[in-house]
Amino acid sequence: MQHARSYQVIISADDKIVFLIKPQEGKIQNPYIVYDDKSNHAFLYRHPRHVLLLDYLDSEVIPYLQKANEAVVIEADKEKDKVICDYRVKIKHEKYS
Repeated sequence: MQHARSYQVIISADDKIVFLIKPQEGKIQNPYIVYDDKSNHAFLYRHPRHVLLLDYLDSEVIPYLQKANEAVVIEADKEKDKVICDYRVKIKHEKYS
């Protein structure tokens, strides 16, 4: 598992959640997010062996995440001002606490 040291969460005008992360290595295969509705952390599974921890989610994002079934992930290179890829992910809500 990797820790996403720098990422952004954007809420679109129609209340969709967008995660903006740095470009990652490896192919994307059946991506999804696992989120514990009582937590401020989420796990992005890009493929079965590549998990990215989205830690310390902003408290303003939590209500949107608790209601969402889907999000968009954008992998972008900020230095080159270029989007590398974007994809939709299902959000799986789990109860761990």
